[in-house]
Amino acid sequence: MDTATILAKVGRDAPEPGAIDTRAFGPWFHMMARETTQSDEQLGRRDIGSLNVEAALGLPGAENLDLDASVQQLNAWAAQLRAFTERRWPLFQRSPEEYDFSRGQFLMLVLVTFLQKHLGVHYNESFSEGEYDTTDSRNLFIHGILSGHGGTCATLPVLYIAVGRRLGYPLYLVRAKEHFFARWEEAGGERFNIECTSPGFRAPDDEYYRHWPKPLTHDDLRAGNFLRNLRPREVLAAFLCERTRCLMDHLRLGDALLSSCLAGQLAPEDPGVLGVWCIATLMARSLEEARRRAELNDYWGLDLCKVSVAEANDRFDLWAAPIVRQSLERIARIHASSRAIARDEVFGLHARANGTRRSQVNP
Repeated sequence: MDTATILAKVGRDAPEPGAIDTRAFGPWFHMMARETTQSDEQLGRRDIGSLNVEAALGLPGAENLDLDASVQQLNAWAAQLRAFTERRWPLFQRSPEEYDFSRGQFLMLVLVTFLQKHLGVHYNESFSEGEYDTTDSRNLFIHGILSGHGGTCATLPVLYIAVGRRLGYPLYLVRAKEHFFARWEEAGGERFNIECTSPGFRAPDDEYYRHWPKPLTHDDLRAGNFLRNLRPREVLAAFLCERTRCLMDHLRLGDALLSSCLAGQLAPEDPGVLGVWCIATLMARSLEEARRRAELNDYWGLDLCKVSVAEANDRFDLWAAPIVRQSLERIARIHASSRAIARDEVFGLHARANGTRRSQVNP
């Protein structure tokens, strides 16, 4: 279904739950729409790793993604971690003071050590270098880590939580500004944060995340959307927002709208989810209008840097308009760079092939 049709169906404002005919948009949407009907209690019993991988299905960088194989790999890693932890547990029993008498911190130290040192889990440094780029879903979902690609702040906390929960650890996903981290929190017991992008185990306090990686304003803190454990429906909404960003970077705007629509049904009061919806709908409307005027079949024939982004009178469009302009310019640069790299590779292969032929003719 094309973007114009989807825009007409979902409308401009975030749709009310149940307002969308899920069968009209394909099997992935129909499957994920069923997840949005579940309560926090029901989703809380689901495997966070499985939900994360489900949200990545069909994205660029996930073409050969196998959900069952991913879950089996998580199970295998957790089983190996359990055995590793049992061998290391006497260290805590002999000298608990060396670990601040914290059973939880010792267990997370073992988890981080095992994943990083024994399984090679690592932060993907290239993702933080240069321009922000969500074209590759491996940087946004845990299949990137499972395949050896490396992790990011969007994926490493999810992996730690998915593996740790298999051992019964009370782990939660927490949001800072433009960042995610994990938290261990027992009912009436220990509570500490885990910074998952660091080499080794680190447990910064909440004050650290009030300033890093981006400072939280008084309004941010008063709204209560940061530095707290995300509820299961909010977690899935966050995954769907990552999916939306990936799809927007590929100008698959109809699919981006559907993903963002589902996120909005999961967490309708979340300002981050609402922001992604506003950006996706404004980008889709602007590019659809530009495409129609240019009488093109798709968006790639447009000069994205010159697309007119309409500013309406409502405050959401006014807020989203500069972000959409910057995003279109960034997407144009990313794809121009990708085309240049591909062209250079083709020319390099051609030159090497010519060189090989010449050496055969003139040995």
